[in-house]
Amino acid sequence: MVVSLNGQDLKTYNGSELRNAGWYAVPVPDGVLKESNDVTFRALGKPNGHPDWFALKIDTEAATRRSSWSEEDGNTWTEADLSPDPGAQTGEYLVRLGPPTDPDAVAKPEDFMGKLHVRPARAVEVVLRTVGPAPLGKLVSPDGPDQTIAPTIDGDFATYRIPEVYVYSVLVLR
Repeated sequence: MVVSLNGQDLKTYNGSELRNAGWYAVPVPDGVLKESNDVTFRALGKPNGHPDWFALKIDTEAATRRSSWSEEDGNTWTEADLSPDPGAQTGEYLVRLGPPTDPDAVAKPEDFMGKLHVRPARAVEVVLRTVGPAPLGKLVSPDGPDQTIAPTIDGDFATYRIPEVYVYSVLVLR
């Protein structure tokens, strides 16, 4: 698959590089990015004798319809169906243009100090199917007091209502 931006080929992926779903980052050289951009994906060859194909994720909620599909080497394009798959595939391909990222950049604690506020979850319910009597629960956390949690029984289900979940809380059942 060849990725082009504004008519310039930027990256060619072999089929073996595209086996896993996910995001792929393609560096954009200076001067190629414009105010309005045309990103093109082009399949080449016939791997393993199968017809050419690859899948691009489609944002089916996008109403702007800025993506097109061509099965004729770009001679004609359509926004009405973005894939040869059965049924109309409408929306936009998930292509994002953004600033370069440094893969070695790792957040440091000082990046978050004074900016990150942990708000404990409240009124959490843990529901378990029981066989026989349900045990008492013990909620433990390094950030809060240990608590004994008695379950509410409804048929074969025990519900443990936890008033507040601190960081690293664990509900222990024995």
